[in-house]
Amino acid sequence: MAEWEKGNCLATKNAHSGTNALSQPMRSQTPLYNRILFRILLPVILVGILASTILILSLSPPLEKKLVRQLNSNLDLSSMLGLQACEEAFNYMLELRLEDDPEMNQTVQQEVKNKLSLVREHFQYINIVILSSETDYLFNTEQKSLMKWDGPPLSDKNNSYIDFSIEGKEVKAFVREFPFWDWHIVSYVYKTDYTEPIRQAYLITYLSTTIVFVSTIITLLVVYIFFINRPLKSLISATNSVSEGEFRRVQVIPKSELGYLTHSFNSMVSNLEKEKNEVQSLITQLQESSAMLRLVLDNIPVRVFWKDLDLKYRGGNQFFAEDAGLDHYEQLIGKTDFDLDFARQADKYRSDDRSVIEEGASKLLYEEEQDRPDGTTSWVQTNKVPMRGEDGKIIGLLGTYQDITSQKKAEEEVRQLRNYLSNIIDSMPSVLVGINNNLIVTLWNKEAEKRTGISRFDSIGKKITQVFPDYWINLEMIELTLKNKQEYILRKQQRKKDNQNIYENHTIFPLIIDGLEGAVIRIDDATKEVILENQLNQSRKLEAIGSLAGGVAHDFNNMLGGIIGSAELLLLQGDKPEKVKQYTNIIIESSARAADLTSKLLAFSRQQHKTSTAIDVHKIIDETISLLENTVDKRVSIKKDLTAEAHVIVGDPAQIQNAILNLGINASQAMPHGGQLSIRSNNVTLDSVYCESSVFDLSPGNYIKIEIRDTGVGISIDIQDRIFDPFFTTKEKGKGTGLGLAAVYGSIKQHSGAITVYSEINAGTVFRIILPLSDQEVDYDQSPHELLTGSGSILVVDDEEVMRISAKSILNELGYDTTLAVNGEEALELYRKERFDAVLLDMIMPVMNGKDCFEKLRKIDPDVRVILASGFSREQDVQVMKSMGLREFIQKPYRITELSQKLHDVLAQS
Repeated sequence: MAEWEKGNCLATKNAHSGTNALSQPMRSQTPLYNRILFRILLPVILVGILASTILILSLSPPLEKKLVRQLNSNLDLSSMLGLQACEEAFNYMLELRLEDDPEMNQTVQQEVKNKLSLVREHFQYINIVILSSETDYLFNTEQKSLMKWDGPPLSDKNNSYIDFSIEGKEVKAFVREFPFWDWHIVSYVYKTDYTEPIRQAYLITYLSTTIVFVSTIITLLVVYIFFINRPLKSLISATNSVSEGEFRRVQVIPKSELGYLTHSFNSMVSNLEKEKNEVQSLITQLQESSAMLRLVLDNIPVRVFWKDLDLKYRGGNQFFAEDAGLDHYEQLIGKTDFDLDFARQADKYRSDDRSVIEEGASKLLYEEEQDRPDGTTSWVQTNKVPMRGEDGKIIGLLGTYQDITSQKKAEEEVRQLRNYLSNIIDSMPSVLVGINNNLIVTLWNKEAEKRTGISRFDSIGKKITQVFPDYWINLEMIELTLKNKQEYILRKQQRKKDNQNIYENHTIFPLIIDGLEGAVIRIDDATKEVILENQLNQSRKLEAIGSLAGGVAHDFNNMLGGIIGSAELLLLQGDKPEKVKQYTNIIIESSARAADLTSKLLAFSRQQHKTSTAIDVHKIIDETISLLENTVDKRVSIKKDLTAEAHVIVGDPAQIQNAILNLGINASQAMPHGGQLSIRSNNVTLDSVYCESSVFDLSPGNYIKIEIRDTGVGISIDIQDRIFDPFFTTKEKGKGTGLGLAAVYGSIKQHSGAITVYSEINAGTVFRIILPLSDQEVDYDQSPHELLTGSGSILVVDDEEVMRISAKSILNELGYDTTLAVNGEEALELYRKERFDAVLLDMIMPVMNGKDCFEKLRKIDPDVRVILASGFSREQDVQVMKSMGLREFIQKPYRITELSQKLHDVLAQS
């Protein structure tokens, strides 16, 4: 098509050149001047000049007379208005009878002058002055002041016109007299001003005549140009245009010779133009179709190309050309894929092309890579179809593609985000289930699969009631959430197949995303949380029970102190019969067992003072195992596995040994037919997170963990939260006090440790104890106490009479002088009178307790030696008193040997 257009343009150009050559001789014979115009204008100009002269001469005199009359009338009128203003003002004063008032006269005259100024503004060129009879100027509307009157006397000039000069300028005026004020009102105009309208009238007459004359000439010219000259020129120009191939018509002038001529010319042009238009219409349609096709191709938001059977490009749109690294789509013609920027993919592209051409089948919507001119690689979605000619044979291939790189990237990002969110959801320890408004499951995470045993495939798309059993979910809460768009939280208790109770927190919250409504069900295992809550409640309950137990133990210890002390004093009397000694020993042993019972109560309540020494836990365990091997049923085998590298703690060895021994005995009793008792140890490190979540008072650091495990009958979950309660026992009557585990619990807490239990029916029980480690060294050389006598003065302070009498007897037997006090105040009075070598001080007393008494004793004597003796005292109080100078502490009920050793040690101190 381009070649055809090129040839057509060349032929048209040659035709135009030939027409121009024929028309040139005719143009050279046409004159540039026109005699017709000259013959018309010359007589018109002469007649116009003559007519204008006559018109001016006939109009000027009447016009001048009219202007003079108008001027005189204005002078008369302006002076009359001035006189009228004077008369109105004077009449006003007469009515008020103020004509003789000078001040009023002056005011009214000024108002009249102001009115004259306003009158002057209405008359062009006219000025007004007021003169006295002596021709003195009283008022002048001109801006300048007039020094001297140059006109005639005014006494006889009333109501008359006068001519005179003002400062050398000729003036015409009209005079009116107002005798009451001796005023002459003169309206005047300078001659130069009143002759100006006459001059303007002459000028207007001249100009009007000239304009009429010129207009006539112009009208004739216009008539000639438009009705004669222009039609002729138009006809000549149209003739030349036709000769050059431009078919232009000439406007027809009706009812004239030129009109007939132009009509014939236009008929000829119409016939010629019709023939040319038919040809041009076909060409235009073809060009428009081609242009529209190109416009569509270059604006369609896809890449378009077509190839011939040799797989060479025959065309494409501009977008495709730019993708191929070319500046213009015409550069595509004749090239192959190997010649373009995506040559790396050429073999694949051509293979697809051959497949489409050979099979005659389209290949649609497939994705492939394409190299770009900037060195990047993009993804495109391609369509290729065979092109067929009019005979139906394949003549080539048509292809289109779209750049889907951004779409692929977005899909990948969405996929990654979906995987990321899916991983988050699947890694959560909570069951997450999503449902829509119709209760259809839309989300099912891995924890849901794990907890229910139902796969995601078997759950999604089904109703929630088909997936979850009725007892697992609360359908009413789910429906309320969907209805009210409000979050609901509830706790449910479930029972596993092994009859173990588990607790779950069910959270159901509404979900609205992009117009889709539903809910999410989150199920969290709350068993540990419930256990911790129960442990906390149990701990609080034990604290309350412990306070009660401590009070009981205090009174009991005081009574036991008197019994044991008296019994030991009896044994010191050597002249007693053997039968008496035997009974006395029975009393002492029974009292010791009773004291051990109260010790357990105090250990549970954590009111018992513990000895703070470095303890080798492994040594305690070894000693305890030796005791157990000689105590428990021989069918119970004891296995030891002590792997803790660090095993030194600070505390009371007796309490720790009793705790392990109690647990060992309980474990053996849980295996009536034999079994295995395992005692293990290892080191653990606790962080702040664990310590803060524990119900025990733990601090971050290094600990030793002791595990005591049996293979016995186990403990039912229903009573596991009660096993540390005082006096709670599952043993037969007479086989247990119910204080063993309570004492263990109290001792472990008193040592800043923790104890937990896990048990399954018929599978055994395991107790785990953790105790904080210490860097202190253990003193393995500890000799037993022996009875030591001495001398000195001792003050015994106790509110219990039995304890006072018993202590006095024991101290006297040991060689000491003893003084007794009932309470703290009495002790202070005695100490002020006499300094004692030592004070044996009770803790809990009326009037003044031991702690307050000790503080006041320190004020009296900073070096006072005090031994605190108590059956019930808080550990923290004892530690505070030790920090203040307390020398020793002895637990009631105490033995004579223990008291003698404490006194000997205290008195030996400086």
